[in-house]
This record gives sequence, C-alpha cells and structure tokens, in this order.
Amino acid sequence: MAFDIIWTKRAETDLNYIYDHIALDDKLNANTVARQIVTAVKSLSEMPGRTRFVPELLRQNISTYRELIVSVWRVIIYIGDDKVYVLGIIDSRCDAEDILFKRLLL
Repeated sequence: MAFDIIWTKRAETDLNYIYDHIALDDKLNANTVARQIVTAVKSLSEMPGRTRFVPELLRQNISTYRELIVSVWRVIIYIGDDKVYVLGIIDSRCDAEDILFKRLLL
C-alpha cells in the first residue's frame, strides 16, 4: 500500500528556510540539499515505519512522532492510516528538544 505524503505549512516553511539560508552562500548546494530532503520524504510513501521514533519524545513516553534523518536534517513525521504527514524539519546540530516540545506538544 502506498501512503500519501502531506506536507504541513510548517514543514514547507522549514524547507524554504533551509534552502534560502544555504543559498546565501551556495545556490547549487541549496538545490542539492532541498532535493535530497524532498526525495527522502517521497520515499516514505513505501514503508514509512522504517523511520525511528523521535528519541527526545520517546524518553517522555511519546511514540506518536517519528523522524527520518537526511544528512544533518531531522524530518519529523506522523504516520496516519494511509498518509504520512511531514510536520517539520529540524537541524540536528541545534538543541532539538526545546523545538520539538514547542512545536508538537503545545
């Protein structure tokens, strides 16, 4: 069964921000990074359960959300019955715990 991929506005904003930020220095690299993220997300239409639970949330007994790692980017997803919702993209070099709790739990 193929899952539909649904990008939230927040995830689209994150992707655009990542592209714009990288493009300030290197447009070609910005295109490459954005393409890698989009391609990885598209691959979730088959077997989205291969992703891992978000460790910071799992420590709080929250197993609702999963993540796909693409280079330094953490793509946060929710898997519904036949849909994968892309909720956001977080830089793994940052303190992701605060970002995750603010975005997903408030």
